[in-house]
Amino acid sequence: MRAWLRRGLLAAVTLLALGAGLFRIGVPSPWVDEAVTVLVVRRPWAGITALLQGADAPLVPYYLLAKAWAGMLSGLPTLFAIRSLSAVAAAITVAALFTLVARLNGIRTALLAALLLTSLAGFSRYAQEARPYALLVMTATVSWLAWDGWRRPTPEDPRPHGSRLAQVGGAVVYVGSLIGSVLFNLFGLFQWPAQVVADLATPGTSGRARVRRAVHTVAAMVVAALLVGFPLFFAATHGTGAPRMVAMSLRVLAEFFFQALNSSANLTTSAPFVILVAVAVVAVAARLRIARAYTRLVVIAVVWTAVPLALSIGAAAVKPALLRARYWMPIVVPLSVLAAVGALIVVDSVWHVVRGRAPVTQRRKLVASVVAALALAGLLAVQAVSVLPEHLKIRRPAGHALSLDPALKLVDSYLESEPDLPFTVTPNTRTTVVWATRPDLVERDVLFRLDQRAPTVWPPARQPAVVAQLLTGHNTVLWLRARIIGTDSVPTPKPILAPKILADLGFTVVSAERGGNWWVCILQR
Repeated sequence: MRAWLRRGLLAAVTLLALGAGLFRIGVPSPWVDEAVTVLVVRRPWAGITALLQGADAPLVPYYLLAKAWAGMLSGLPTLFAIRSLSAVAAAITVAALFTLVARLNGIRTALLAALLLTSLAGFSRYAQEARPYALLVMTATVSWLAWDGWRRPTPEDPRPHGSRLAQVGGAVVYVGSLIGSVLFNLFGLFQWPAQVVADLATPGTSGRARVRRAVHTVAAMVVAALLVGFPLFFAATHGTGAPRMVAMSLRVLAEFFFQALNSSANLTTSAPFVILVAVAVVAVAARLRIARAYTRLVVIAVVWTAVPLALSIGAAAVKPALLRARYWMPIVVPLSVLAAVGALIVVDSVWHVVRGRAPVTQRRKLVASVVAALALAGLLAVQAVSVLPEHLKIRRPAGHALSLDPALKLVDSYLESEPDLPFTVTPNTRTTVVWATRPDLVERDVLFRLDQRAPTVWPPARQPAVVAQLLTGHNTVLWLRARIIGTDSVPTPKPILAPKILADLGFTVVSAERGGNWWVCILQR
């Protein structure tokens, strides 16, 4: 009966996570990086491998997978198909988390951890993006599941169980999970030292058994490094990270932490979740009797959170372009485990208080169980109410920071009255958003061209002579100018000057109308 219950709950939480990821997944306009993914996936296979010579080299495995996935879903829009890959990865993450926590601490903790992870708007945001961050979280979680499973020592017998063949098979799976954890994002590498630290820090076995397990883990990592070391080095030395730098400070780190949790720097949104995490850590650190059953799980979750986070911050201190909340996404999984433990400690405390001291009657136990269940329902309700606004926000047309539909409606109205009207978008980073959404506008752009075999993902500029030739006989240009440059909070003022190359040809701005995150301008000469 327990096995059927476990399987049923595993299927339920996986389907719940998949449903949450797919819900309104096609609504938000793509943001710049998503648009890049779409344009890359539309390239021929050779055009994707050409990126190995550029700054996007670390993302080539993801692009190849995304192209294959979109090819299997060729009946869907490209953006929707690629986003669905992230939704599936998020569902697998929840399944892996449930399996791991159920193995370590039982079904109750596993179910609550899975529900809390699914509730996080930050997790849901990247479950709906055409970028590799859901895959980063998935592969990190699967690697921890394999880390726990390939040699499962007990306090009584710290040595591996099963046949020699089973042990070899477990080692192969673990090495494969290590490789997978770095295949789609280099930040997965920070899970490796965390697993070694967890080997040494996890209670329940002798010091000698911990060291032996850590040695085995390091040996598996050495094998994985030998297999993928050169590709990793090549990708690391070619990748540049985000183009925009963010100055590191305690305030920025705190904001990014909350953004990873709930896609918002608002403390109020994440406060209930963070409080539950704190309850778990403090209760285990204080060695409270009610928290003893969760000690091993909490230690693993703390290591799983702290080591990759510290290494990510250290990498950003060396290379500021690596300071981004999205690179921290794997920590939301162990934090969900800690929040689940914190909630259960609160509920168990309520149960003990209501039950009272011996002698305890059956009626008192029943009342305590009902009150404890109500307390758990209350905690989940508070969490749901806190995160619901962010879930709704990220599923709006502008939920991924850019709203393109209003601008395209204006563009279409102009093109409907004058089909041959020349068109352009600036800057080239925002050109990708328009091109990804409307492929029919690619060839119409007079300032930028599409090069599907270039080592860079950004559209190259046309030569001035080519622009002049394209505009021969045309005295009007439709110009779509992004209102947001650099950040999502600093709007570009109303354009008064045409792009330099067009200004040199005599064009001036005669009108500018807002359309979402864009200015739709008419240029004339």
